[in-house]
Amino acid sequence: MGFHKVKDGQIYYEYHNPSDRAGTGVLFLHGLGSCSEDWGLQIPIVRECYWVLTLDMPGHGRSSQPAGWPSIEDMALQIASVVKEQAEMPVHVVGLSLGGAVAMQLALAHPEVVRSLTLVNTFARLHSGSNGFFRKLVRISFVMLGRMDRVGQWVAAGLFPEPEQELLRQAAAERIASNPRSAYLRAIWAAYPLRHPRSSKRNRHPDARRRWGKRSDCIDGSKKGTGRPHPRCTTGRNSRFRPCYTDRCG
Repeated sequence: MGFHKVKDGQIYYEYHNPSDRAGTGVLFLHGLGSCSEDWGLQIPIVRECYWVLTLDMPGHGRSSQPAGWPSIEDMALQIASVVKEQAEMPVHVVGLSLGGAVAMQLALAHPEVVRSLTLVNTFARLHSGSNGFFRKLVRISFVMLGRMDRVGQWVAAGLFPEPEQELLRQAAAERIASNPRSAYLRAIWAAYPLRHPRSSKRNRHPDARRRWGKRSDCIDGSKKGTGRPHPRCTTGRNSRFRPCYTDRCG
């Protein structure tokens, strides 16, 4: 375990089974408002075959809060810095929710550190239905009122609704409630930016095709089956990972 220095702060990380770091590793990225402790049930199983790197995302847990209002790109840049220093080869990346969004940006902007992606309950661009919009509104209302304890209870109840999940629900609620309100608001801004993607060049990969691009175009601007190869993906129907903003691409 240790702290990796980044611009204006530091990222907390932990190694599991570090003696095998010359081999293939797995990086776990947690969700909004949580920390690396999310992966306590998965680590003992995964470490039987790989060394494991977990970290607290910028502004979460023991990592420092970024200056200003961070973006997914900012988070991916800092995490890429950790991987480049701590790993000897590309790693398998597992991302949950916000961690999955950062994982996709990591593969897009820093493909040299990504061996594969496993994405859990995540998004490339968030589009909420009526129920999702209501849950988002309730969460932000609690944050604005300074009731991080209610935020933790609300989110944890949705994650672990079953009676036999009481211990998991309590642990998740406590982790989320421990977030400083300002840090949580900044993380929400990164996940749900209140701006259209056309309005900011900062959100654009230089070669990216957005949702209004052709369906046959992948995010790197290449046609299906052409262009530079993407990292292999561990989930889904495709044998190649092609992060895309169109539903039928790849």
